[in-house]
Amino acid sequence: MDSPVAPPGFPLNNDMIGQWVIGMNATSQETTVTIEALRDMLISDVLERWPATVTVFHDHGMACVGCAVAPFYTINDAALVYGLDPEALAEQFMRMIQTAGAG
Repeated sequence: MDSPVAPPGFPLNNDMIGQWVIGMNATSQETTVTIEALRDMLISDVLERWPATVTVFHDHGMACVGCAVAPFYTINDAALVYGLDPEALAEQFMRMIQTAGAG
C-alpha cells in the first residue's frame, strides 16, 4: 500500500495514517470499523468508502452529500449540527455498511 501524501504545508504523522486506514484489509476492499471509529471518520471518507451510506444522510434530510465541509466534518460533527444523537446515527451507518457489504 502506498503511503499517503499530505498536501504542501499539511503535517502528516503516523497517527493520521492510522486513522486513514482504520480497518482496511490490505488485500481487498473489505473493511471493518467500530462505531467509535465511524463517529470520528470524516463524512467524505465515509461516503467514498461506503457509497450506500448516502441513504442515511438523505433519510435525515442532511445536506452532507456534496457539501463543501464534508471533507472537514466528522460523522459526530454532522450529528450535532443536525441535532441528532451521534451514537444512534453511527449505529444507522453501521447497519447500512453491514447491509451493503452483505450484498
